[in-house]
Amino acid sequence: MELYPLVSELHKLIREHSTNEQEYRRYFGSLKSSILTAFYTPPQVVQAIADTLSDNGILPARFLDPSAGNGAFATAFKQTFPQSETLCFEKDLITGKILSHLHPQAKIHVCGFEEIENSPDNKFDIVSSNIPFGDVSVFDASFSRSNDAVRRQASRTIHNYFFMKGVDMLREGGILAFITSQGVMDSSTGEPVREWLMNNA
Repeated sequence: MELYPLVSELHKLIREHSTNEQEYRRYFGSLKSSILTAFYTPPQVVQAIADTLSDNGILPARFLDPSAGNGAFATAFKQTFPQSETLCFEKDLITGKILSHLHPQAKIHVCGFEEIENSPDNKFDIVSSNIPFGDVSVFDASFSRSNDAVRRQASRTIHNYFFMKGVDMLREGGILAFITSQGVMDSSTGEPVREWLMNNA
């Protein structure tokens, strides 16, 4: 099959920088799996979120971006809150490499948000991101195998999962600031998740 010139160039570049065929296939598998959920955020939008928090006297010690992409939130939050510890998760392998290169001072995890350790000493002042959305399921045993029906339901739509997991990762009084689709607010099937958020956020 003949590829567009830029796609051919991307294949060539990734092949040249892969150590073997298996790694090359992993990179392309990762790209394919993120094609429907990867959206990059204009820096001005992210800076507006950081500035709003700063203008209201919020000085986070710890910041989490659960879907970091190339690091737009990490950049804005580091510029606005230079003393803040930054933790980023990015599932796509190539994007994760770019993120690690652009933000060597941040703690980068090239894996899904579902792999974060949820413990009392791993809480954040701010959790903020442009989260993925859609009817994409997430396998997180603490959700998909939970006794709580709302957690099980949230694991079936990636945006609802990110909201509930994001709240789980906040310290008492922490702030969640996500960019998302309108589905979180107006989907009829999301009503139990919205009720959970009202009771827990």
